Amino acid sequence: MILQGLVYLGLSWGVGYADALDKAKITESIQNQLKLLEQMPEKDLKAERKLNQVANHQKKQSDQQEVKKLSAEIWSEQKENKTSIIVQFENGLPYPALFKRGDYIYLAISFPTDISQKKWSDTVAPEISALEILPADDATLVRWKIDHVYPQLRIDSKQNQFIIEFLSEKPDTDGFALETFQPRHQGEPFTAKLKNAQTDITVDLGVDGDVLFIVCADQTNKIIPAYDYPDFTRLESYQGVAFDLKSEDLECTYLRKTIYINKLGGIGNSIATMDVSTVTSRTIFDDFAPDDPQANVRQLIAKVYSGSPTLEDAVDLVWNYVYQGLALESQGVMRGILAKNADLELNNLWKTMAGLAALMRGQYDAAEKNLMEIQDEPDVTLWRSIALCCGNHKIDPFEVSRVLAGKKYLLKLPPVVRDKLWVRVLEFGLLRNQQKLLEEYTLKGDSPTTRIALPMYRLVSAYLQLDPKNPSTVNALFDIWQEAPNTKVGVFAAFERLKFLHKVKKITPDQELKELEKLRFQWRGDQLEYVIAKYLIDRYMEEKQYAKLLSVARKTIKYFLKRSHEDGLPQLMQEALVKYFQQDHLPVLEMLSIFQEYTSIAPDNDQGDMIMIRATNILANLELYDVVVNLLREYLNQKVKEGADAQDRRDHILYRMAVAYHLDRKFQEALKTLDEIKETPKDLIDDTAILRSEIYLQSGKEDKALGGLGNTVAQLIHKAEIFLGDRKWKQAQDVYHHLLSGHYKLSDSDKAHAIVNYVLCLYMDKHLAKLKAANTEFSEFMKGKPGSQAFELLTVSDAKVSLTQLQSIQQVSTFTERLKGLFSEKG
Repeated sequence: MILQGLVYLGLSWGVGYADALDKAKITESIQNQLKLLEQMPEKDLKAERKLNQVANHQKKQSDQQEVKKLSAEIWSEQKENKTSIIVQFENGLPYPALFKRGDYIYLAISFPTDISQKKWSDTVAPEISALEILPADDATLVRWKIDHVYPQLRIDSKQNQFIIEFLSEKPDTDGFALETFQPRHQGEPFTAKLKNAQTDITVDLGVDGDVLFIVCADQTNKIIPAYDYPDFTRLESYQGVAFDLKSEDLECTYLRKTIYINKLGGIGNSIATMDVSTVTSRTIFDDFAPDDPQANVRQLIAKVYSGSPTLEDAVDLVWNYVYQGLALESQGVMRGILAKNADLELNNLWKTMAGLAALMRGQYDAAEKNLMEIQDEPDVTLWRSIALCCGNHKIDPFEVSRVLAGKKYLLKLPPVVRDKLWVRVLEFGLLRNQQKLLEEYTLKGDSPTTRIALPMYRLVSAYLQLDPKNPSTVNALFDIWQEAPNTKVGVFAAFERLKFLHKVKKITPDQELKELEKLRFQWRGDQLEYVIAKYLIDRYMEEKQYAKLLSVARKTIKYFLKRSHEDGLPQLMQEALVKYFQQDHLPVLEMLSIFQEYTSIAPDNDQGDMIMIRATNILANLELYDVVVNLLREYLNQKVKEGADAQDRRDHILYRMAVAYHLDRKFQEALKTLDEIKETPKDLIDDTAILRSEIYLQSGKEDKALGGLGNTVAQLIHKAEIFLGDRKWKQAQDVYHHLLSGHYKLSDSDKAHAIVNYVLCLYMDKHLAKLKAANTEFSEFMKGKPGSQAFELLTVSDAKVSLTQLQSIQQVSTFTERLKGLFSEKG
């Protein structure tokens, strides 16, 4: 039964909690168990092995006592024209190896053995010659000559016999294959992996220093061909494997099914690659397949829940559940076992079961965690690669290639387990557009056999038949969707159908987006939901429907945080927010709602400033100035702190706040805000001076208002308008005359504005001569300019102007209205 060796740990299903509180006991227990695990040979379930006596002998050599040898007898038989050699042991069976060196066939026995040849001379076949028994310190070799045959070893554990049969043709054995890995860098060892290996022996033949390094095995392997490496020769091996060492400096070790050969300074490399012809696809289920898992489960449930179960029974129950693909049930039993035997998590076979159960349930992180430490097991490597592909956002071509190449291992799994993993592979291929993978697992003649995988297999087959030149091929996807609209396969079919229709332009954008919106609610909770949402977000971006994009993206990030950040969804939301506020004629209520919901994700740059300004402009136009300044202050507290232009951006926002305070008639707050501007930006020099002047004027401090204004065009115009507003004609006249003296570069509109107000002041002060001179100097310029009629009216001889006309002529705009212009729709 699976993992029977775990019973050797001395653990039980009912281990109490009293000792569990003693940390020292726990540590000692785990260490002892790990040591026993390392020493424990793997169980051969196909032939019950009698290893008890041999194992006891091998564990008691440390006291240097004389080792008692095994006893055996050898003879030959001929039946039905077939020749064989039999080695009969009195008690127990050692591990054998069978190989060819030169003209001899060798049988290596992993324990010192006295072999009697009494029957040999009477039974020996004519074709067998030169039988020799070569004793060694810790092993025994038997060799003989026989021409043109292939030996095959069979173990009869009931009779305690090794039976070596001789075949005239090379057998097509379905045994274990040798995997070899040559060193890539200096100092690395030559490595070989043989799954049926059990122990190693080193034999000095005493002839010219010939030394053999032999790994014995308990089952037949595929015939390993001979190959000559620079430092050793791998001998043709039929069970186990043998190496003829060429150098005394070689260090040969064997550990956990793996052979290492190395020497000081590094071992020579060979141009030969691994023997591909010997590779076979085997899985753990080939070695540990239960005979009747359903019956086993019924019996084991009765034992486990009887009140006094053993750990072996509980572990066997887990294995039988896993074999049937009952991942949820196996995980439930595993949790119960681990509650009292937590150190089982250190065992590789336990990790294999846990990882496979997690993979079947789509728990990819847990599967990867359990399987990552299992090395040199091709079937487990495939499972780990499936978990890595399905669980990670970034596509790893190496892992995808492993899944492509590992189909042969998947096909050897029990039907339900196979089909559950098959579905995982097909889902990954569809979600990540892995065309080659889908073709390998769908179009190469193999198909699943259970209803678990057949719907997905049918879907992928229909998907692979899609042809843009023949849009009707999409009808197969439509049929699958209609048959099961609320299943995962149905949602997959509907999604792929919409993508195809968009590609061939057989659906309108509005209809496609409408159907995608419905579809994303039909399947929740895994990567399919995310992929549909991400596709919908991308389509909203293409169609410039930014408000809808923001809503879907925020929910997607909430439920798929890691994947969304890997895909850059937060950055996409920022981009959509900026583009939304860059549009013209936005609905006011929608814009304010978007601003309130998403202002926190606005970028900390001039684009973020634009969003804030655009929204606060709307509020300012509603005369909600207190809300405007609060929002702008909060924005400054959270952002506008880093970057080369941070101070400049900050000063512009402070100026807007001061304007809002002024319009709200909070003049002191406005002054304080202006004082926060550390270094006035060049484009705000006039604006801040004029605003400060106006604040003083509104506060009754006209001297400060006038004294703070400088000699720029804008500030002189504002100073003149102050005088004009107070009907101080002489002072205003002087300022306008100064502006028109030719020392300043005025725009046409500013110059026309100054000329009209200048002649108005002359008229009010009755400077007729100056009016006549102004007419001569400016009449040509004023033709067609704004205010030209007023200019002519004031400068003609004996002009008579009424009070009403004078009020209409005065070219002074209301300062408050000018300030409100700062909060125009686009700021």
